[in-house]
Amino acid sequence: MAAGPLMLAAAAVQAIGAIQAGQAAQDEANARAQANIYNAKVKDMQAGIARQQANAREEQQRRRGRQLLGKQRVALAEAGIGAMGSALDIAEESATRAELDALTIRYEGDLESRGLLSDAEQERYESKVNVMAGKNAMRGAYLSATGALLSGGARYYGYQETGKIT
Repeated sequence: MAAGPLMLAAAAVQAIGAIQAGQAAQDEANARAQANIYNAKVKDMQAGIARQQANAREEQQRRRGRQLLGKQRVALAEAGIGAMGSALDIAEESATRAELDALTIRYEGDLESRGLLSDAEQERYESKVNVMAGKNAMRGAYLSATGALLSGGARYYGYQETGKIT
């Protein structure tokens, strides 16, 4: 077989290899992007669950607070102390603390939920970056393939002109 056709065949194989490598890189980047989207959906669901759980804990804390206040009222009544003066102050303080505990639970749930939603947004951003990286890999592969074909063509042309492989 003559050297000229071998040069062209080698350039074509090199170009095909570059395109296949680019396609593999794009496929990998797209797979990472799909994983990011999945992770974002999971984080969104976890954020909703965290909020629901915090709401349930908040309501549970309020029930405990009401129960505690009820027990205090019963104890004060059994002791013959009316709901005035220091007894009233104690009851108000207990109610305030119970409500603060409930609001703290809500706040912690909101923070957890917001953190998970932020993580979900980060996953969506990384998905976009991965898709872009895959597209760039294909662009690079096409450029490499074009370069291989041009280089092979130039070598073939040089061989045709000089009869020597360069």
